[in-house]
Amino acid sequence: MRRSSRFLAFNVLTLAILLVASAAAPAPAQGQEHNAPGKSLTLERLYSQPSLSGRLTQGIEWRPDSKCFSYLERKGMGKDAVTELWTMDTATGERKVLVDAATLKAVTQPEKEKTTQATGLGRVQADNYQWAPGGDSLLFIGSNSLVLLDLKTITPKSLVSNSTEIEDPKFSPDGKWVSFVRDSNLWVVSIAGGEPKALTTAGSEEVLKGKLDWVYPEELDTRTAYWWAPDSSKLAYYEMDERPVTRYPIMDMSSPVGAMDYTRYPQAGEPNPIVRVGVVAVVGGETK
Repeated sequence: MRRSSRFLAFNVLTLAILLVASAAAPAPAQGQEHNAPGKSLTLERLYSQPSLSGRLTQGIEWRPDSKCFSYLERKGMGKDAVTELWTMDTATGERKVLVDAATLKAVTQPEKEKTTQATGLGRVQADNYQWAPGGDSLLFIGSNSLVLLDLKTITPKSLVSNSTEIEDPKFSPDGKWVSFVRDSNLWVVSIAGGEPKALTTAGSEEVLKGKLDWVYPEELDTRTAYWWAPDSSKLAYYEMDERPVTRYPIMDMSSPVGAMDYTRYPQAGEPNPIVRVGVVAVVGGETK
């Protein structure tokens, strides 16, 4: 049976079941037909605000001790809308504001119009923030900035700013470093202060260091291309040589002038990237 025939048969069977169920349902008692409160559902109400679908909770993250989780709470509509960061205690259900709207606005960047890319982690919406391993601070993630917010003093500290695009930021297990990928190279910055430093060099569109290509996230469900050692002394990372992979032009339909993106995509039977694993110390030096 063709797929369309199976689909039609399934719909007919479903309709028949619903008709039988409705016929078998007991009729309401006399005088109760119109007792249910409510308003008529009009076409205007279907397409007006607030949406009948409700609003999905965004930015859900567990605190490292698992005793509570945080989430973004949006209030109001349109230009008057504000967003706060709330927490909920898993044992008691108590909810409270963790970061107010004014502070949250100061440490976050507005979302980019284009939130997806053709390759790597760009196809997955990035996290807005992360908890530090000790649970005493939050890392707010922008497209080209990283801001650390001390939860005791509510004092923000800029770790990375005014740079090219940042991808895949992570805390080290001891919470003393933040790593990220920039310009196809692996970088770290100390929480204590100082300038970010590159742990790898010569990364490019052809050779990715700590950054995923198209194949690994799409076909192998891989979400990162580097990992911290448990003692925070070093990092292991993928080096992906993309030069054997065919490079295809992709029209960017979101651009008003018809910009062109390029994606390396291996057709069936064609070469995949050449991948090896390197290990580099957090203080820098030669990759092994």
